[in-house]
Amino acid sequence: MKVKGIKWYPGNQISRRQLSEKFILCVSLCAENKKNQCLQNVPCENHIWMIGEQGRFSQQLVYGRQIRDYCQQSRILTGTVNIGYFSELLAFLDAAYQGYSDENTYRNSGTQNKHNGNVCLRYSELEQLFIIRYIRRIDDFDFVSLCKFIRQQESYMIASYLIGNYINSDIGNVTNLSKRYGLSYSNFRKKTQLYFGDTAKNRMQAWRLTKTMLDIVETKESLTHIAMNNGFSSQSHLNQVILSSFGMTPSSLRKINGKL
Repeated sequence: MKVKGIKWYPGNQISRRQLSEKFILCVSLCAENKKNQCLQNVPCENHIWMIGEQGRFSQQLVYGRQIRDYCQQSRILTGTVNIGYFSELLAFLDAAYQGYSDENTYRNSGTQNKHNGNVCLRYSELEQLFIIRYIRRIDDFDFVSLCKFIRQQESYMIASYLIGNYINSDIGNVTNLSKRYGLSYSNFRKKTQLYFGDTAKNRMQAWRLTKTMLDIVETKESLTHIAMNNGFSSQSHLNQVILSSFGMTPSSLRKINGKL
């Protein structure tokens, strides 16, 4: 799988050639100029999420932040992130909260935003900010609009479909998955590669492995029960997958976790 990251470009505009036909999220950072005024057409409020369009094929998110560099010189960087990464993340968050109605679902967990004084220069930071915003969603119309926008994209629909089918002993049969979704095998494969930077089979196997690991270390269920619940054909199949991925058996992982 491709490493998720922000691609930075100088200036506050990106050409259609750079955008290609991918849906993207744009991240714009602006430094104050010597007159302490924001450069024209660059949003400077903290943590604003604006949905706009640039070119025929793109739909973008602008994450604005006003910053000051040590020389107090004007600087603008525009970054792009594949919207499929956030579609996958949002689909998991929606599944965890069992529904995504934004009305009457504003939450206050008391979590503090660790990025209040920092700019998200790495994708991992932007991802954390997205999760925090989702959990703390209190009268945050901009973020709610952003989530609604993402849910309308094909990348979100495919992510939700795959998440709903990843616990399945037929996980490797992408042909059946694509047929049920209504696309040809080649088209479905191209779309998952475009949106998520990986094949459908690899993404689903990674999700299943992650959930299985959590079940092993956080529950006292039998390994056979865990194997069946997560779509493995048998406990032996589960043992083989865990051993090849982590170099130890599920029983060994449980023992190590019990000693921590």
